[in-house]
Amino acid sequence: MNKQRELFYQLIMQSPHIGVLTQGVVYGGQAGRLQQSDVIQLYLQIENAKISDVKFQAQGSAATLAAAAWLSAAIMGLSIKQATAITAQQMSEALQLKYENHNSPLLAIDALAKALENYHE
Repeated sequence: MNKQRELFYQLIMQSPHIGVLTQGVVYGGQAGRLQQSDVIQLYLQIENAKISDVKFQAQGSAATLAAAAWLSAAIMGLSIKQATAITAQQMSEALQLKYENHNSPLLAIDALAKALENYHE
């Protein structure tokens, strides 16, 4: 198994953040379209301006699933300000993504932005 594939496998298969939050107040955001095959749904619980829990559901390429898993792990426990400072470039580098997969981290960042929009409403 190559290095990148092993990283993706670990992120996706061992993520404690797969699923949907059903208890308490949940702020959700979705990015992508089913017609385009890559979709990320991100669910946040926020207490005292910090992300106290996060879950995701994703469909599409391995890069998209890995981006959702990576972002979910990265933002857990962060303040909203810290979470919004994470960039698609950081995610691409951490996941060692090839150029053809550049859209996957953008989808994850967009899902986070939409979930936080719902929080601010």
